[in-house]
Amino acid sequence: DELIKISLIRARLCEAIATKIGLSKRKTEFFLMGMISTIDAFIGRPLEEIVQELPVAKGLKDALLGKDNVYGMVYSLVLCYERGDWDRVNQWIRKLALNEEDIPKLYTEAIRNVNEIADFIN
Repeated sequence: DELIKISLIRARLCEAIATKIGLSKRKTEFFLMGMISTIDAFIGRPLEEIVQELPVAKGLKDALLGKDNVYGMVYSLVLCYERGDWDRVNQWIRKLALNEEDIPKLYTEAIRNVNEIADFIN
């Protein structure tokens, strides 16, 4: 259950950040990136192997493999925020031209959304 919640929170946060930086037309890809980000724990295989087999955008694959592109910047921001790596969070916020107040609000909203889904299911 917790791993599913982490995946959904990442997905919602990636999607929200994409919208905030003007990429709302690609928000579904960002959502998918968040969902895929924990697939290795579900399947028990290295993420690198799994990602290569998925029929998703190359930029999304590259981001999950640590390459620097817009997907990767959003993904790195999400991971740094989860870990509480505030120096790196601030670096990514600047690179993505976000406001510092945006991320905590978007993260809280993502958690609230995921909790609503969990409550509905249970």
